[in-house]
Amino acid sequence: MSLLSDVLYRHPVVDRQTLCVTPPWAQWFAAFVVRAGGVNADLAAEVTGTLTLGSQGLVGDPTLTARYSLAGTQVLLALPQLVGTSDATNFELSGLPAGIRPTQSAQQLIVVRDNGVDGAGRVVLTAGSATLLLYPSAAQVAWTGTGAKGIFPCMVAYARL
Repeated sequence: MSLLSDVLYRHPVVDRQTLCVTPPWAQWFAAFVVRAGGVNADLAAEVTGTLTLGSQGLVGDPTLTARYSLAGTQVLLALPQLVGTSDATNFELSGLPAGIRPTQSAQQLIVVRDNGVDGAGRVVLTAGSATLLLYPSAAQVAWTGTGAKGIFPCMVAYARL
């Protein structure tokens, strides 16, 4: 089975908050690294930490504290919920340290809120960039410039090759 089918069928119900703060996510991440071509030596050299990301697109441009795990070439970034009042049609998080910046571009679907409506959005990581670009839909359109805007707790996985 593929990693995606493992996540969907073997672990179909996951409380997003629990996933971000308890050890089971680390077990899943270790399996992800092994299946993605990592080796046991990479897992032994795992580095974890926290970082502060600044936001742009919300009133007051609040910051958030995220957690990360780097094992071999794989990074798992745990983002907490961040919801506020929109003051722009863009939304981004900046401040990824050089050691965990993506070396290739990546995109992933996440749960977002735009103008008070929850739905599937997208996070885009650009190779070498310290900024995560957030979009209110998979089509990467602009955000509504008013109302409630934000992201819900999520895990963003990407490679550093």
